[in-house]
Amino acid sequence: MSQFKAWVRFLPVVINYLNNYPTRLIREPGSEKWGLEPVKAIALERVESRPSTKYKRPVGKDEITLKKGDNVRYLLANAEWEGGMENQKRATDPIWSPSIHKIRKVIVIKNEPVLYYLEGNEFTPSRGFVRRAHVNS
Repeated sequence: MSQFKAWVRFLPVVINYLNNYPTRLIREPGSEKWGLEPVKAIALERVESRPSTKYKRPVGKDEITLKKGDNVRYLLANAEWEGGMENQKRATDPIWSPSIHKIRKVIVIKNEPVLYYLEGNEFTPSRGFVRRAHVNS
């Protein structure tokens, strides 16, 4: 129990350090130098950021793209689970869409994941998707 009390006692010091120590992942817009304190970044209306890790897969021009008309299933979003967001996800809930859809549109932007839009009916989501799996047919 004394270890817990010690952590609580030092928590304000740790939070103060983290908020005031510059991170190399953010900078002010237009600045050449990376490294801005989070407490200053919070006060700004806009900041530039970069990812903390490199992509471990090809992105953009080197990514293998699916073609318009390919058949795919999409990864279900949280609200699309059986029971929706209100209920806890169960191990038996589906992960992929139960139906197969055709790709309607493919958008390729340099250094961004390829974005896919699907054909379908009123049950097909209108949001875009990035590549995760491909159904052969």
